[in-house]
Amino acid sequence: MLATLVIASALAAQEPSAQRVGGGALLRQASGEASAGQAPTQQKETVDSVLEKMARANAELTTIAADLVQQKSYPQLGISDPDEKGEFTVKRKPGGKLLARIEIREPETRIVTLKDHKYLLYQPRIKQAIEGSVDPKSAGRAGTGFLTYFLGGVSSAGKDYDIQLAGKETIGGREAAHLKLTAKTGASAPYRQVDLWVDEEWWIPIQQQFIEPNQNQILMRFEKMRLNKDVPDEHFTVKLPPGVEKVRG
Repeated sequence: MLATLVIASALAAQEPSAQRVGGGALLRQASGEASAGQAPTQQKETVDSVLEKMARANAELTTIAADLVQQKSYPQLGISDPDEKGEFTVKRKPGGKLLARIEIREPETRIVTLKDHKYLLYQPRIKQAIEGSVDPKSAGRAGTGFLTYFLGGVSSAGKDYDIQLAGKETIGGREAAHLKLTAKTGASAPYRQVDLWVDEEWWIPIQQQFIEPNQNQILMRFEKMRLNKDVPDEHFTVKLPPGVEKVRG
């Protein structure tokens, strides 16, 4: 599941959706871990104002690292998978190219990376690594995945989704604007609904939920956010130990 999200969505998120602007909350937090309890803006937000601030924040971003908690549930069956916990890192290179890494550590280790349009899914338990390439020209609407939304490319989703501001909520002690994206009738949208909880200081999502056409739900929560920290390119390369089977994806 994580491999699909990373590979399909990173390509559509490679170009900032607004002109670069100076200053802002992201740069004020850039030298360390973003802190809880900061006072958010008191302005009454609208869909347009939230999207604009997300685009401006996106233009300031160079790297994001966060602890990740992911949950997948199956409402029609009344069951859920065990929570998955790990770390999420993304880096924007000059020219807009993205590097991404998701490392799940609980309940079972696996690593997904994307670098230079090549992806790798490494599963240590079965000693297997799936490798492949992604053609950015053929990514198409598959690109409306979690990296696209996470990095502020929400405005472009208006072709396939109705975007509403569902209110304000507190997520992990932080004030967040709740955006609800509902698939338009007849649209070729990959999800029935996408919910984004956008931090009102940093203007990036700190929680996301995707509802698939079959009503299965994926909830991703980002904690202990670290913004614009130095992350070496080597972090996005996995050194496979001897004996790992390599499979072409």
